[in-house]
Amino acid sequence: MVKVSSNAADSSKTFVSAADSGTAPGDFWRKFLDPARKFDKDTSLIAGVDPGSFAQFFEVYADQLENSDLKVALDAQDTCMALLSKFEKAHPGTKVRNALLYLNEHYFYYTESPYRCEDYYIPVIREELRRLGVSGSKSEDEMAERQRMQFRMDGCIMNRTGSTANEMTLAFPDGRTMRLQEIHSKYTLLIFSNPDCQACKDLLAEYREKVGFKTEIPPQQLAIVSVYPDSDLSVWKKHLKDYPPSWLVCRSSIPDRSAGYDLRAVPALYLLDKDKTVIMKDAPFDKILNYLNNQIQ
Repeated sequence: MVKVSSNAADSSKTFVSAADSGTAPGDFWRKFLDPARKFDKDTSLIAGVDPGSFAQFFEVYADQLENSDLKVALDAQDTCMALLSKFEKAHPGTKVRNALLYLNEHYFYYTESPYRCEDYYIPVIREELRRLGVSGSKSEDEMAERQRMQFRMDGCIMNRTGSTANEMTLAFPDGRTMRLQEIHSKYTLLIFSNPDCQACKDLLAEYREKVGFKTEIPPQQLAIVSVYPDSDLSVWKKHLKDYPPSWLVCRSSIPDRSAGYDLRAVPALYLLDKDKTVIMKDAPFDKILNYLNNQIQ
């Protein structure tokens, strides 16, 4: 239950029911960010709601986006940002913008988040860039923030969902090379990883546990491509035997964004269709596995 101050107006309680009333994602914030809404001005609250409860209900919203069509989710994020802009004009100085920016960043952009989805974060960056541009401030802080948000935007639009994955040359241990587009399979799962990193080891263990080797999907249905993006080949060669025999284990030099991939952390998983169109970018393994389980019989 969202906690509101005893002095808060009844309209603040509209936020309480937003998650329980079957509200569509696009309408989730509509009443809470209504410029006419009255709320307690207590500065310890976020427009009348305590921070912990605000965060809990953001997670409900994140769940709604997760279970929605991508277009619906993006429209909801655009709506939220538009409502926020109008709300701030009526109520300057509230903590709502900072709270929403923080939660969107931690849920949808941070690589450790099970909700991570850069698509959902793009409307937030776009709105921030618009706001910062309108301000016209030359302060060092705002200029640095503009640069930071633009850097993030540039990374988020690389290999965005629905675009064709950037081509790369894959080199195999025996010296063979092939291009990404030469992989012929209904789906391709790119796993950028370093076998020395603990998170990458954990992913491999999770794969063994959830998929195993006896029930692996036929290669004509799914090609799993483990890509080593670093330069120390001794580390890569040392662990070649650790990978399932059905995987395509290769390397490709991706030192920076010039290769067209924004690898903020490894492992990074990209799911592609037969035409190498991006279905999911840097998505959690469970999310990809659930999708494949529903698509491949």
